[in-house]
Amino acid sequence: MKMRTVLKGVLGVAVTVAATAVIPAGPAQAAYVCSKGEVCLYEHYDRTGSVFVVPFGKNGMGKISDFRAYTFFNGTNLNDKVSSIDNRSDHLLTLYSNVDLKGPYQRIYANTKFSFSGLRFPNELKNDQSSSLQVTG
Repeated sequence: MKMRTVLKGVLGVAVTVAATAVIPAGPAQAAYVCSKGEVCLYEHYDRTGSVFVVPFGKNGMGKISDFRAYTFFNGTNLNDKVSSIDNRSDHLLTLYSNVDLKGPYQRIYANTKFSFSGLRFPNELKNDQSSSLQVTG
């Protein structure tokens, strides 16, 4: 009788493990949807992946001189990792390839979505090339 009980237990565990292996994983987490008034930087192309919401001053303007001091929500450092942007603010956003607002830059106008490809304009920043930003009137 003991052997039969042990076999039932082992068989039950095996069936549970096999069933678990067949169940597909759930859908990937949806990307953050940028709200009106926010400027959102995304880790991946076409506003996907982890996000960083730019903190504004009281007047809705400000700057981040060095992306190395900031991370996306998932903990990945922001520097040279921005692939797309959703500027839902009424302000002009300028991203720079170097720290301290220096080097080649890319302007993202108010209420504009943008993915970096480096192919549309001669001096367009390429994917994963931004290191600082400024939000102005």
